[in-house]
Amino acid sequence: MKRGAVMILGIVIVCATAMWLVYSLAINNKMSVPPNIPSKTSTSTQKFDKSLSDGIITIYYPSSEFGLATNQQQLSGHLAYIPPCDQGFNYCLYYSTSTYQGTNFEAAGIAINNLTATLPTVQQCLTTPPNGYTNISPTSTISNVGYSTSLFSNLGNAAMGHYATDNIYRLAYAGKCYEFDARIGQTQFANYPPGAIKLFTPADYNTVKSELQAILNTLSLPGGGSVTFPK
Repeated sequence: MKRGAVMILGIVIVCATAMWLVYSLAINNKMSVPPNIPSKTSTSTQKFDKSLSDGIITIYYPSSEFGLATNQQQLSGHLAYIPPCDQGFNYCLYYSTSTYQGTNFEAAGIAINNLTATLPTVQQCLTTPPNGYTNISPTSTISNVGYSTSLFSNLGNAAMGHYATDNIYRLAYAGKCYEFDARIGQTQFANYPPGAIKLFTPADYNTVKSELQAILNTLSLPGGGSVTFPK
């Protein structure tokens, strides 16, 4: 074989080997990440280092920003006039940092409840108004293979200068009904003396909302199948 041909063959072999290594690294990196958790980071780059599962659904959350409670007593120190999760929850993932201390931000969290006993059918699960509301319908619904979801969006909750916005998601799967109440609570900024506190801005609100949605986006079913909620 001529010298030029040998050099060309050598270059081809080196390139092919490099491409194989790059492909292998990409596959290994992808497989090392749990399903439906892009890079295991939220919009604030915090690690999704904890998981919660009842044996059917699994959800991940960043313990650097969120705590887990299974009863109201465990929310001690994070309770507000309108709490991050209403009483009676099965699980509460509550915002636990002091990022917005000194503003009119009050609380945020995701209340997780198994409503199968009271909403046993898919139709009931997806369309029954949340507790405390009547004559409202889901903002949107999604039907996928094996499960369905719905959303009651931007529900209001207010009392004595305090108010909260709830986005309530439902999941109907394998005869089960789950509810996820993503809440952000604030106090009325206008009720404070000028300069007493800083404003929890719309941009701040959207940041916290994105963090709650990022947690919901990690929800998976047995076998690692991911769940898509309405926007």
